[in-house]
Amino acid sequence: MSSSANLCVRYIIGSHGDGGSGYPKMLHLLVDSTQTKGNRDSTRVAGQDYLRLALSAWPKKACAKEATSIRNAIINSLKDPNVDVRAFARLTYWSFHVHWEEEATSMLRQLSTAETQRLFNAKPTSELKIENNNSNRMTTHSLKSGQRLKFDSVSMSTST
Repeated sequence: MSSSANLCVRYIIGSHGDGGSGYPKMLHLLVDSTQTKGNRDSTRVAGQDYLRLALSAWPKKACAKEATSIRNAIINSLKDPNVDVRAFARLTYWSFHVHWEEEATSMLRQLSTAETQRLFNAKPTSELKIENNNSNRMTTHSLKSGQRLKFDSVSMSTST
């Protein structure tokens, strides 16, 4: 995918995160892009990254209809043969955890001990608080030590 297309998709996903409704119909396409069958590794990596961004930017209400398919996509991606897909799926899991804590916890039972350990090793550790407009509570996103936040008009991402 070209960098301009990547930027455009990120902008579309991030454009309605601040109290907006997001694009719930787009979630089905994002979930489909994470599936192993018929998608290249780079497409699955980008799909997980976009799914993580949507879960971070959109309110729970916008994502609720696709919660089960998102859950299944995360589980399948955590077991993907590609290392990068699994790494992005771990980050997506923690964004999913912000909206559906009980569902996220139940997902752990479907993972092996090693997969669960890798998931918790990927859990962000230094706090960045972002206000969740729909629930009037603060949600916490974190970064591992050594990572820096990059702010731009489109998204918030991490770099090392």
